[in-house]
Amino acid sequence: MNLPTGVFEYNNFIDEEDRKLLLEYVKFSDKWPNKNKIDFWEDKRLEIVDGVAEKILLKIRKKLIDLLKEEKLISNTPVIHRMYSGVGMGEHTDNQDIEENIYGFVYYINDDFNGGELVYTEYDYVYKPKAGTLIMHPCSIKHMVKDVLDGPTRYTVLAFGKTKDY
Repeated sequence: MNLPTGVFEYNNFIDEEDRKLLLEYVKFSDKWPNKNKIDFWEDKRLEIVDGVAEKILLKIRKKLIDLLKEEKLISNTPVIHRMYSGVGMGEHTDNQDIEENIYGFVYYINDDFNGGELVYTEYDYVYKPKAGTLIMHPCSIKHMVKDVLDGPTRYTVLAFGKTKDY
């Protein structure tokens, strides 16, 4: 089944060695906020990274700029995101809160988790994540993430293309 209109898949988006280094970093980082924070997403975002992870995120940002051919569209460094058992994301668009978002990017660091599929609800399309793959979609497309089931945590890198420089 083909991807929905406007959704693109880029396999092996970064070097496999960088993907593996990033996976080791996120699995063992002590920089993740505690799981008992009030903000639901606070313990699922790793926004401050150092060393090798920082260099890899900057490589990802550069590749996104090259992909869009416009530096100002990628406003900041991508963010590492995790979903552990019982976590998913209901139907939404990536521009419902930030209208300037025009593209959403999801880079899959791993694929050994259970559940956690990306669902484009308007198209009834389910994408089973593949490690090393980048998915790009318009921010206006409705989608959700199925709950991650028992087992390994789902790790991704998220970024957004915006209509103006920030």
